[in-house]
Amino acid sequence: MDEEDEYWCFYRHCFLAQCVEELSVALKKPHAYHPGLAQGVEPKANLVRLGSAVRAPPEFWERQARLSLHIDFCARLLVQYREKRLAEVWEVEQDIAVGHKPLRKNLDGVQHLAGDAAMPRPVRLRLLLLLVAASNTDELTEARKQQLIRDGGLTPDAHLFANLEHMTRRAGSVQRYSTASAQSERSTSASASNAATDEDPFLKHACMMMETANRNRTLRVGLSLASMERDHVIGPNGASGGQNSGA
Repeated sequence: MDEEDEYWCFYRHCFLAQCVEELSVALKKPHAYHPGLAQGVEPKANLVRLGSAVRAPPEFWERQARLSLHIDFCARLLVQYREKRLAEVWEVEQDIAVGHKPLRKNLDGVQHLAGDAAMPRPVRLRLLLLLVAASNTDELTEARKQQLIRDGGLTPDAHLFANLEHMTRRAGSVQRYSTASAQSERSTSASASNAATDEDPFLKHACMMMETANRNRTLRVGLSLASMERDHVIGPNGASGGQNSGA
């Protein structure tokens, strides 16, 4: 499949259900012009069918092959969609990102999926990182978080959660200091905050990110994904993290 494939160019950004339906309809159109070829030419086919096969233009066979390829591709995707239970995963992820449901509801959904050993490890890891990023320590205690990591079989990936917590803790301490100072003396707060962050560029940028994230739950969820992707490339000690992922 490439840019010269008209079906690939048109359907690659469409919903899977739409692709399956419309490609199946498209496959029936050339068969309507050559009904005898729809199931192939049998050894005992009559002369009319054999003649139709001989006269069938090459475009018929090419179009049928392309459509069959795309339909088979969609069928494989549907199998993956069902096996990985993506409908359930998507619903839980959406609930966490939007933040309209209480922690108890989101926690039940994550426990149900992450506790299933058949669920792919990257999916379990992503769900737990999302939950941690979208929750505060009052809602999701450290003990409960560690229990979720163990139940999900993600102990080898515990450093990813530690890295995420380290970033939010360092940025949060600067943010709390700046907020408290602003209540007493705004100008002094600004200079003190700048002095604190100028010594460590990471603190300055992390503080800005977390201040924005506190106002935007969706961004908080995005930060967890960015942290996970970064640490899969750069491990906790600066080495490649691919071997530390527990795969």
